[in-house]
Amino acid sequence: CAVLKMEEGDNLLDGMSRQIEEKNLYHIMDLIRILTQSILEARIRAMDTEIRNQKNITDKESLGLALKRAEALTQIVQLLDRDDPVEVVFTDILRIAGEHLDIGSAQIFKLNRDGETMDVVAEWCHQGLVSVFEKTRNIVRSPLLKGNTVSVVSYDTECPSQEREWMEKAHIMARATFPMFVNGQ
Repeated sequence: CAVLKMEEGDNLLDGMSRQIEEKNLYHIMDLIRILTQSILEARIRAMDTEIRNQKNITDKESLGLALKRAEALTQIVQLLDRDDPVEVVFTDILRIAGEHLDIGSAQIFKLNRDGETMDVVAEWCHQGLVSVFEKTRNIVRSPLLKGNTVSVVSYDTECPSQEREWMEKAHIMARATFPMFVNGQ
């Protein structure tokens, strides 16, 4: 606390521990202003540097994900040049996609002519998991595979109770269904 030194005879405030002249008070106030401004500028620079570092980390992570995605797509495209049976190529595609997406399993089904049964054309399961299918031919068509549109359901997505019950019964936490049509079928 500071008190301006008044002219002789003026009553100064009691309890003040220091008296300074007006010009010294202005010098001190200028010094406080300069120091405060310097501290604020240093803090702003530090925050700006931290933001840039976070952005670099995020950009680096995004680049890493993009690189992994590109590698997976390159591997899949290379599979299309192989002369292996289509079922083998499909299984390899599911493996690459499954590992890239870090999912438990992936399947490709073919709907039979009767419209009520299906065959497993290809299947991939993450290491340590086993297929949920006891057979691969003439399986009763799952209610999850009805419809002609893309469907994505996660553990917290609202969906019909019958569908949720079927997913729980099959131990499916999330699923994505992509209908494929060949020659209009």
